Amino acid sequence: MYRVKEDVKRAFANRFLKWGLLLEDCVIDSSNSHVIKKDAWEIRFIEDTNDRGNYLEFYCISHEFSDEHFKIYEDGTIEECDIIKAQYAFDPTLPGDKEIARDLYLKENQVVYEYLKEKGLYRR
Repeated sequence: MYRVKEDVKRAFANRFLKWGLLLEDCVIDSSNSHVIKKDAWEIRFIEDTNDRGNYLEFYCISHEFSDEHFKIYEDGTIEECDIIKAQYAFDPTLPGDKEIARDLYLKENQVVYEYLKEKGLYRR
């Protein structure tokens, strides 16, 4: 793992303050992913870079809370990313709205799933 700057560690710790999660809780699992498993969370993350700079990208799964997906850049800036959604909403008074909402939900979730799988952030 590259040398993580203090701003990144602080941003991560602040986000998970309620649970006391720290990047130092990370282990490398058999698939060479960075993983934190603590309390209700399973968090996978990777190191990457883009035109904004170096960052750690996290996908966080909890059966008690909604999934979270975000990037933390070296300066501690957090960028929110798309998650696999657990449900969808529709207007039952509009004919066909349920089917349209379901199809959109499935399509969007498939795109997010493929991205996460390719990055090694989702292993279900």
